[in-house]
Amino acid sequence: MDFKKLHNLLEEMRLPAFREKQIRQAFFNSLASSWEEVTVLPKEARSRLAEEVKWNSLALKEVLKDSRGETLKVSFVLEDGRLIESVLIGHKDGRRTVCVSSQVGCPMACAFCATGQVGFKRNLEREEIVEQVIYFARELKKKGEAVTNVVFMGMGEPLLNYDNVIKAVKLLNDKEGFNLGARHISISTCGIVPGIQKL
Repeated sequence: MDFKKLHNLLEEMRLPAFREKQIRQAFFNSLASSWEEVTVLPKEARSRLAEEVKWNSLALKEVLKDSRGETLKVSFVLEDGRLIESVLIGHKDGRRTVCVSSQVGCPMACAFCATGQVGFKRNLEREEIVEQVIYFARELKKKGEAVTNVVFMGMGEPLLNYDNVIKAVKLLNDKEGFNLGARHISISTCGIVPGIQKL
């Protein structure tokens, strides 16, 4: 969801500030999957918001499971038609780690990495990164489980998309956002020194 667009639209609609908080709670905490599920909002407001702000910017393309069902690899289609992948890793101790992508493709071209052979297409926006986590959170909720860790080890070099990655981290860590502890978020890099120093 584009939260900047949402904020501007709510102001235009002259809805009270608490409505935005209710929407964020529905998205991040209740893990609602559509505007229809945000029943705390008046029906007219829901209809207008649904017309102008997409609840999800990622569309599911494919889900692959390992033989034990502990690892799920998911392909998403972005609004511009490009593809990214994310992975949910189950651990024996009960942890559930989401490995997110930060770019479409990757400019680093590491010889051992399939993504690097694709080449770089573009950076992911904050919302496109966060929604990878939200997808798995919704799936885990069905089983009474939750995302416990997020690692930036998917497609792309996170520190070459520094601003959007940090914005995503802040939203995942925000008490009024996804509320995941900072120690449960890891950013992996192949060695972008200026990015490491900035971080």
